[in-house]
Amino acid sequence: MIRGEYRPPHAARVSGRQRVAEEMLAGSLNADELLRRYCTLVYAETGSYQETARRLDLDRRTVKDKVDPEPEISLTGGCARCTRGRRMASAAR
Repeated sequence: MIRGEYRPPHAARVSGRQRVAEEMLAGSLNADELLRRYCTLVYAETGSYQETARRLDLDRRTVKDKVDPEPEISLTGGCARCTRGRRMASAAR
């Protein structure tokens, strides 16, 4: 240490788009998870269910069903629907 302090290099943040691509190439996503994450990515970019549906050639209702309301969880690899289900179950107890 020359200056009396250590600053570790910051780990490069992996974007949601890059993470989905890596998981898809690794074969670790099932078809429903892949569609959910892809719809969420495009929706995050467009901000519109209708525009997302147009870009992905899907029905707007399908897009609305698939877009994850908690994209930060979805895009970082967690399952927001599973997490939400667990929270609801624990709140009911």
